Amino acid sequence: MADVPVGLVGRAAETAAIERLVREVTTGVGRALLIEGEPGIGKSALLSHAEAQAHRFGLRVFSGAADEIDQRLPFAAISTCLGARATANDTRDAGVDALIRGEGWTSTPLGVEAADAAFTESFLAQVDQLCATGPLALLLDDLQWADGASLRVLAELSRSLSQLPVLLVGACRTAPPGGQDLNRLRRTLRAHGATALTLEPLDEGTVRELVTRMLGARPKEDLLQLMKDAGGNPLYVTQLVETFTASGAIRVTDGTVEASVPTTTPSLRAAVLQRLNFLSPEALSVLRVASVLGAGITVEDLAVVAARPVHDVLAVLMDARDAGVLDEKAGRFSFRRTVVRQALYDDLPAPLRAAFHLEAGLALAETSAQPELIAEHLTLGTPSGSPRVIDWLAENGEQLMASVPRMAVELLRPALDSADATEPRRGRLHILLAVALLRSGRAAEAEDQARRALAQHHDPASEGAIWWILARAPYVSGEPELAWAEIEHARNSVSLSEVETVRLQAFGSVVLLALGELNRAEKLARGAEGDALGLGDLNALSDAYQTLALLDLLRGETRGALDRVDRALRLARDENAPEDRQIPLHLIRGYCLLALARSREADEAMGFSQQAAKQLWDHMPLCDLSRAQVMFADGRWDDALVEIQAGLEPSNESLPKALHSLAAVIAVHRNDFVTAKAHLAAVDSATDTAPQKNFFDHLSIWAACQLEEAEGYPGRALDRCLALVGEGFVSVMGSVLAFFAPRVVSLALSAGNTEFARELTVAVESRAAAGPPDGISAFAAHCRGLLDNDPDELLGASQFYDQFPWVLFRALYYEDVAAALAEARRLPDARGALNRAMDIYAGLDATWDATRAASRLRALGVRRGHRGLRGRPTSGWDSLTDTEVAVASLVAQGLSNPDVGARLRISRRTVQTHVSNILSKLSLSSRVELATEVTSHHLQSQP
Repeated sequence: MADVPVGLVGRAAETAAIERLVREVTTGVGRALLIEGEPGIGKSALLSHAEAQAHRFGLRVFSGAADEIDQRLPFAAISTCLGARATANDTRDAGVDALIRGEGWTSTPLGVEAADAAFTESFLAQVDQLCATGPLALLLDDLQWADGASLRVLAELSRSLSQLPVLLVGACRTAPPGGQDLNRLRRTLRAHGATALTLEPLDEGTVRELVTRMLGARPKEDLLQLMKDAGGNPLYVTQLVETFTASGAIRVTDGTVEASVPTTTPSLRAAVLQRLNFLSPEALSVLRVASVLGAGITVEDLAVVAARPVHDVLAVLMDARDAGVLDEKAGRFSFRRTVVRQALYDDLPAPLRAAFHLEAGLALAETSAQPELIAEHLTLGTPSGSPRVIDWLAENGEQLMASVPRMAVELLRPALDSADATEPRRGRLHILLAVALLRSGRAAEAEDQARRALAQHHDPASEGAIWWILARAPYVSGEPELAWAEIEHARNSVSLSEVETVRLQAFGSVVLLALGELNRAEKLARGAEGDALGLGDLNALSDAYQTLALLDLLRGETRGALDRVDRALRLARDENAPEDRQIPLHLIRGYCLLALARSREADEAMGFSQQAAKQLWDHMPLCDLSRAQVMFADGRWDDALVEIQAGLEPSNESLPKALHSLAAVIAVHRNDFVTAKAHLAAVDSATDTAPQKNFFDHLSIWAACQLEEAEGYPGRALDRCLALVGEGFVSVMGSVLAFFAPRVVSLALSAGNTEFARELTVAVESRAAAGPPDGISAFAAHCRGLLDNDPDELLGASQFYDQFPWVLFRALYYEDVAAALAEARRLPDARGALNRAMDIYAGLDATWDATRAASRLRALGVRRGHRGLRGRPTSGWDSLTDTEVAVASLVAQGLSNPDVGARLRISRRTVQTHVSNILSKLSLSSRVELATEVTSHHLQSQP
C-alpha cells in the first residue's frame, strides 16, 4: 500500500477497473468510463491514474478539462484535449455580411446545429484517423461545466467505440444535476456499455490511513474526530491536514503527532484560501483576475486585464507555478486544481465578478484576442450598451454570428436593451441579432426582430437585408408559402437595388417550386436568369439555374436539365462559388443521370453532394435520402438502408417521413411487415421540415399502399392512395411519376376498379402523345397492356424496360408480361419472362414479390422449374453485401473510416454503419478481429 499515491488511497477497486479497461483497448476494442462524485471525492486523481496507465500501455493520450467560464463557447471543452482553444473558425463561414446581403443562400440547412455538426465530423474523423495508427485515450475532467457542443461530440464518439480502439474517460460532479446535454451523454454512454464509477466518501479506516500517510505518523483521536467534518471527502481531508500543518496546529515530532486544532473546521473555500496566505496581497489580487480569465491564461492577456506591467504579472505567475498553484504548458498557465481557481473566483462578490468580466472583455478587445474569447467575457459581464460595447459588436458581430450565434444573441439583446435610444447603429444591431437568431435555429424570433428593425429604424439601404431575413426565416422553417408572401410584398412595395431585386426574384422561383407552382416558378426563374446574366450576379443566376434544371427534370426533359445543371456547375467552379451552393446542383444532376439509366454516375453525383455536406454540416438528410433512392433504384437495397439510417441520425432529422417511408417500402418487399409497420408508425408521428419535403410526398403514399396490398387488401390500398392524393393523382401519375402508373393500374384492376384503371391509362397515353420523354410511351404501353390483357402490347415496352434503371419496376414489368403470356397460353415465353422477374427478386431479397409472382403464375399453369428462391443468409460471410465486402477488405488493410469512405465515395457515418453491420453478421467484436478474419477467409478461399 505504500506505493499507492495519496489521492488513490481507498480506491483499489476503481484503479483495477481502469487498468482492465486500458488493457481491453489495447486489443482493439473501444471502452468508455464515466467517473462521478461530489467535488474533491477523487475524480481527478482517478483520471490521472487512467492517463498514467494509458501511457504505460502505449496509448496515445489526449486530456483536458472543461472550465465553468467557457460553458457558452462551443467546443471549448473538447478543444482542451486537442491543445487549442475552441473558436471553430476553421470550419465555419465568416462571410456573414454576404449572408445578410443574400449571398449565402442555399437550399441546405442553416443554423448553428449545422455548423456545429461540421466541427463534430471533423473531430470524429480526426479520432478515426488517429486510431488507424494505434489505440488512444481521450480524458476530460469537469464535464459538468462542458459546453453542449463538446458533450454532443462525446456522445457521438461513444457510438463508435464498438469499432474504434479508444479509451474515453469523463469525470463529472453528481450535483447539481447536469443539463440536458450532460444527461443525454450519461444515457448514451450507459446505453453503449460504458463503465460507471460513482465514488463514495472514504470510510473512517481509510481516512485514518490517508491522514497517516500524509503525516508519516499515526494521528491521535482528537484530530481524527475533527476529520469527520470532512465527510470522508479526500480533498477536504487533505486540505484540512495541509492547512493545520501550515498554520502550526499540527506538528510531527519523532513520529508523534502533536495537535492543537480548533474545535470547528473552516469551509473548504476558506481552507483553500488559507492555504494561499503565503502569497502577497498583490499576488492574490492578480490570481483573482486570473480566475476570472479561466483556463489557458497568457501573460499578455492577464497583464492587460489586471492593468499591470507584464514583468510583474509574469513574476506572480512563475511564483505561483513554482508553488504548485499553477501549471504551465506551451506558454499558457492554468490552475493545477480546479478547487483553487473556484475558491478565488467565488471569493469575488457576484457584481464585482460581472464588472470584472465586462472590463476583461473590453480590455481584451484592444488586443488581438479572439472575438469569441472577448464575447465570452462580455456575455458574463454586466449588461452594457456603452459606446465601447456597441463599437465592438458593430465591428465583430458578423464573425460572432458565423461562429457562436447563440452567444451573439446573448450579447446583442442586452446591448440593444440598454443602449441609448439615439444610438445610430441600433438598426444594424437589430439586423445582426435577427441573423444570429436565424443561424441559431430560432426563425420565428429572427422574423420578429427583423420586423422591429423595419419598424424602428427606417433605412432604405438596409431594407433589402431585412426583407431577405423575412423571406428566408419561414423558408428554412419549412413554410415556403409564408416565404413567398414576404418575397411578393418586398418586390411590390419595397425600394430595392437591382441586385437585391433579382436575388429575391431568383430565390422566389425556388420557393414557388417548393410550393409546386411549376409554371410560375419557371416564369420567375427565366426572368431572373436574364437579369442575373446582365448584372453578372452569380447568386441569383445559381438559384435561377437550379429552378430551371429541376423543372426540366420534373417534366421529363432530362437531357435539357442535365445540360443546364452542368452549365451552372461550370459557372460555380469558374467563380469559386462555395461548395454549399453546388450541393443542390449535384443532387439534381444525380437525378438526371438516374433518369438516363446512368446509375453509377448518378451515385457518384449524389456521393459528391453527400461528401460536401459532410464537410459543411456533418450530414444532410436530403443528400442521404437522394443517394438512398439511387441505390434503391439500382437494386442495392442494403446500401440504401444504410443511407436511410444515416439520414435518420437525431442531430438533423429534417426528412424523417420520407426516409422512414422508403425504408418501409423495402421492408414490405422483403416480407417484413413488422418492420414496415414500425416505419409507417414513425411516418405518422413525424413531420418533415425540409423545404423540399413536398417532392417526396409520394414515398409515404407508396409505402402505405404497398403494405395494404401486401396484406391482401387491394381495394383499401387504392382507396388510401386516392384519399391521400385526391384529384391531382391522375395528372401526377401521367407526368412526374409516370413510372408508378402501371403499378396503380394493376392495383385498380385487382380492386375491381376498371374505370379508374382506364382513366389513368388514357392520361398516360395523352402525356406520351404530347412528346418526350420516350419513357412515357413505354409506361403507356405497359398500362394499356394491363388494361386489355394484351401480351404483345406489353412486349412493346421491353426494349425500354431492359434499360430502365429502377430494377424493381423492371421485375414487376416482366412479372406482368409473364402473366399476360400465360393467359394467352404462350407458356414457354411466360416461363422465360417469369424467370427474368424472379432472378431480379432474388437479387433484391424481395421475398414478398417472389412469393406473389410464383403463386400468380402457378395459378396460370406456369412453374419456374428447378430454380428456387434463395434468400441471402443473415450471418456469416455469405450474408455480406458487395459494399460490406469492400469495406471489410479496406478495414483489414488498416484504413480508417474516413479513408474507406474516400475510397468508396461514401460518408464516414455510412462506413461506420457498414462496419457495425459487418461485425454483427460475423459475430466479431473489433476491427482487429475483423482484419484477422478477412485474412483467414481470403486464405481459405485460395484454390
